[in-house]
Amino acid sequence: MGASSTDKWPVSGFVNRKGVQFFTHRMLIGASGAITGQDADSRVVATKQGTAGQYKIQLPRGYKRFVCKEVDFTGNTGSVVPDWLTDQVTSVAIPGGTVAGTIDGSIFLQLRNSAGAATDLASTGTMTLLIGVENGV
Repeated sequence: MGASSTDKWPVSGFVNRKGVQFFTHRMLIGASGAITGQDADSRVVATKQGTAGQYKIQLPRGYKRFVCKEVDFTGNTGSVVPDWLTDQVTSVAIPGGTVAGTIDGSIFLQLRNSAGAATDLASTGTMTLLIGVENGV
C-alpha cells in the first residue's frame, strides 16, 4: 500500500524534533529481581530498590520533558507490567499538572503482576529501556 497525498512524513510528534535525545539501557535480571549486569556506557544507571520489582533509573541530568518511555522484556520474564512512578527528570509540567520538587534526572520504574501487585522480574530475564527526552530545563 503506497502513501496517499494526505499522509504526512515525517510523522508529527518527536521525529526530527529539535533537541530530542534518546537513551537505551539493557539490564540482565537475576534472582529476586537483582540487576546482575547492565550497559556500562549508556549514560544511564539503574539500581534495584527495596520494594519488589522497583528500580531507580538515573539519567545524566534533568530535562525539559519526556517524549517516550518504553520497557521491553526478553527471556524468562513471566507476566509483568511496567509502571513509571516518581518523575524527577522533567522540568515542564503537563498542563494542569505539577513539577517534582527536585529535578535530579531520576525516575522510578515499578513492575507489577496482572493483579497489580509489585513483583520481581523472573530470573534470567532482560529489560531494555528506551527513554526519549527533550533537552532544556
